[in-house]
This record gives sequence, C-alpha cells and structure tokens, in this order.
Amino acid sequence: MSRIILTDPRWPSNTGIGQVYTEHLKRKPSEIAYSELSIKGSVADPLAPWHIGNSINKFRGQDVVFWNPGFVPPVRAIGKCVVTVHDLSHLHHYGRLKKLYYEEILKRLYPHCASIICVSRTARDEFVEWSGVDERKVNVIYNGVDARFSPNGSRLADAPPYVLYPGNHRNYKNLGRLVAAYGKSRLPALGVELWLTGSSNVDLTSIAATYNASEKLRFLGRVPDESMPELYRSAYAVAFVSLYEGFGLPLLEGMASNVPVLTSNLSCMPEIANGAALLVNPLNEDEIADGLNRIVHDEALRRRLIIAGAIRAEEMSWDRSSLQLWELLSGVDAE
Repeated sequence: MSRIILTDPRWPSNTGIGQVYTEHLKRKPSEIAYSELSIKGSVADPLAPWHIGNSINKFRGQDVVFWNPGFVPPVRAIGKCVVTVHDLSHLHHYGRLKKLYYEEILKRLYPHCASIICVSRTARDEFVEWSGVDERKVNVIYNGVDARFSPNGSRLADAPPYVLYPGNHRNYKNLGRLVAAYGKSRLPALGVELWLTGSSNVDLTSIAATYNASEKLRFLGRVPDESMPELYRSAYAVAFVSLYEGFGLPLLEGMASNVPVLTSNLSCMPEIANGAALLVNPLNEDEIADGLNRIVHDEALRRRLIIAGAIRAEEMSWDRSSLQLWELLSGVDAE
C-alpha cells in the first residue's frame, strides 16, 4: 500500500506558515503522493484539532501521514501525525486565552504526534522544556530563504539612504526601543532614514519626535511580496532587534540581498545569524544606537557582514530544508 501525505492547506500564502508550506510543496518529490485535506472552519477555530481529525479519518484503511505546517495536531485521527511548531509566541505575547488553549489543549495533543518539527534549535529547546515531549521526537529543520532575495535586480530610484525594519508591529518586535535608539544615533542628522513596513503608528512617531527625528521615520504600509526584494537590496542596512522569534527570516533575507544586518542577542537570532550579523542587547537603547552607527559607518564591519551574510544565506536554502522534510515524512513508521 503506497503512503499518502495529508496536509492542511488553509494557511494564507502571505503568512510565514503559508510561505513555508508553499516552498515545501514546490519541492515535493514526484514519487510522493499527497492530498490536501478539506477541513471545516479556519485555522484559528478552537475546534480545529477535531475538524482535522475528522478529515483525516476519511482515509481510513490507507497508509497516511498527516503533516500540518502550522502548530495544530489532530484529535483521534488514524495514521501518524507530524506538526511543525515555529515558536511558542502564543504562550508569551497573545493574551491569556491563547496561553490557556496551548496549555489545556495543544500540550495534551503533542505527545501523540509521531514527530514534531521546530525551525531552530532554540525553538526546539523551548518546546521540549514546555511540552515534556521526548526530545528524540523533536527534529530541527531550518527554514530557507527565497531565491528572489538577491543583490541582483532593480533598486529604488532616488531613495535616500535608509535602514530597513521588515516585519509587523507586535510588541515583542521591540520597535519602541529601535525607534528611540535611531533617534539617539547619528543617523537622523546625517540624513539616513528609518523605514518600517506596516501602517503609521502614533506611539512610534511620538518617540521619534522626542529626538526631533520624526521626519526621518517612514512607514511603508503593507508592502506587496513582490516588492520586498527591491526594498531589501536598496537598504543601507537591516535592523531587526526583536525580543523573541522562532526563526527570524528577515535576517536571512537581508543577508541574501548583500545588506548588513543588525539584530538582537536574544532568542534564536544568534543561532540563525551564526556570526554573520552585528548582535546587540535589544533591551539597551544606547547599545542599539551604537550598533546602528557602526553598521552604517564602519566600512570594514559592513564588508565583513556582507561577505559572511552571503555565505550564511546560501547555507539556508529551501532545497536543503525540503529534502529533510520529505525524507522525514516518508520515513515515519506506519501504523
């Protein structure tokens, strides 16, 4: 009996999980059979584990392995289950109800999975400590960086020099300290702007105004995916001083674009950077400010980071990541 890999295809393509799913499917070996499940409700439905289980059970009598690129395992399903857990941010940054759902529902389901995939060693260690799942069942498969992010290609015409923050505005992204550090740095006086993806933010603008730097702070709104490579390669540097990540894809996207990267020395960022970014304490505005000054003005440092970053980005390819994923799914023991 040939194996069928079942998947949950509902993750939007403009999300990190949706991107991971798309990249892996593009590289699925032709000999592997797979089927996308039709699942009731949305991925955010509290009953999602039960809905997924019901959809899997329609394949009763077949050799099936279910892979969810998100974090939700099924309830009472046939076959084997593999789930990718990108991080545990819902435990820390999304409120009491999200944390309660993880503690009372998901934590009880994870031990029944045949395998858990985490996207960094940092995420794996945190998951094992929290869940109690046997660490031998928890595998690390790094994400990759899209080939569109490259130093080759168009650049923004007539753009001033700018440091780019590419990401959302959730509290743990630490944008308040980043904007304050920018205001404290020499960059505004020298005409180097700080560009942030996402809508304008009154609080961040107020922080910049404290340092007379609000005119140099630019909010880009929602940037289409197809415009991001040009935005990266036109930047003078990337600043991503988040307090918590499971992987930190913007680091690699900047490195692949031959742009030096400033990031934090917490969470998974040192692991993903692996010596190819300038690390600072994200809780210290003065240290971030000094990092901004250095990454813009220290030419020797910039050259070193660009070279090291290009090597690091090449190591983290989707081809390598997908090979590991499909080998794992194919090798899961059948019922």
